Parts: sequence; structure tokens; C-alpha cells
Amino acid sequence: MAQNQMKIVCPITIGGVEQTKTLTTATGVDVGSFVKTKPGLGKPFLAFNTLPGTVTAADFDGAPIVDADAAVNNAAITTMLADPQPYLDRLTFA
Repeated sequence: MAQNQMKIVCPITIGGVEQTKTLTTATGVDVGSFVKTKPGLGKPFLAFNTLPGTVTAADFDGAPIVDADAAVNNAAITTMLADPQPYLDRLTFA
């Protein structure tokens, strides 16, 4: 599912320390495939069209988990985009 630019909030390990990061996809990228690379299979993620600020923390409990099947990931993204507020409520902004 190719999308406009999207914001993916996910845990990324840098220097052995897990951090919450916001990744911005390029326009036209299949986001369901993108998340298989970053954050990676088995990792939680949240997807948004826009964010109201800089994310400093996120509660990933119950968040979608990256699946090997891009269609499964795209279905989760479609669900988040349809009603983003419950997912935005999981984020802490600077």
C-alpha cells in the first residue's frame, strides 16, 4: 500500500539502548514493507499521517507488531489511520 509521507513511531536500538524514534517515510513507499526493515519483524509500531509535535516517549502496549506479511502490516496501518486519536494518546510530546 503506497502512501504519502508517513510518520512511524517505533523502538529502535542505538548503541545497545532502545529509544523511541519517529521515522518519516518517503512518498510512495509501501509502508507495510518499510516497517519490516525499521523497526523490524516482531517489533511494535504506530503509524500516523502527521504528528502534532516531537515524540519523546510512547506506550507500545497493545500496539501492532510488525509481521512478515506486508498486507498484515498495511491492514494495521489502515486501522490506525482511520481513528488515530487512541494511538496519539499513547505518545508523549516534547
